Amino acid sequence: MKFEDMTEMQRVAAMQAVYNELGKLVSKKGDTLRSQVDEQVMGFYEATGAKSYDVNIDGQKVGTYSVTVSKASERTVLDLEDSDALDAWLATDAGLDAANDWLMGHIEQFVSDHFKSTGELPDGVVARTVTEPERVKGTVLRVDARKVARAMRGELPTAVAGLLEGGA
Repeated sequence: MKFEDMTEMQRVAAMQAVYNELGKLVSKKGDTLRSQVDEQVMGFYEATGAKSYDVNIDGQKVGTYSVTVSKASERTVLDLEDSDALDAWLATDAGLDAANDWLMGHIEQFVSDHFKSTGELPDGVVARTVTEPERVKGTVLRVDARKVARAMRGELPTAVAGLLEGGA
């Protein structure tokens, strides 16, 4: 049966079946064709710094494959430089009261929480800024379906080529 001779329900069923099978290949989850290409493109980015690549079929550009990256960020990190000074602060009424509210086994978290809530940096602790470099977040694939159909002229079944060219 020709695609154009099908009822709407038959066409949507056929398209859903194709969609389901293609979805398995282009899913970013698991060991799929898309995840394999994503890994390759992210490797190119790590090696070269290039973020965008043309996708060509039969010498014709049909889309782009791009790496998305997060912006660099900074955060404040509190480092214990003088444990004697921190111990002296903890011996004060304010230090003892605060320490009683937190398990001593989590001293870094305690100092960080206290600093965040009061703005007070206990003696023996210094603040430093840590810059986190940009990192790869994932990829984006943009494809022009009509260009794919033209580039693959004669290689696609008529029904699939028609879908890519905008017909249903």
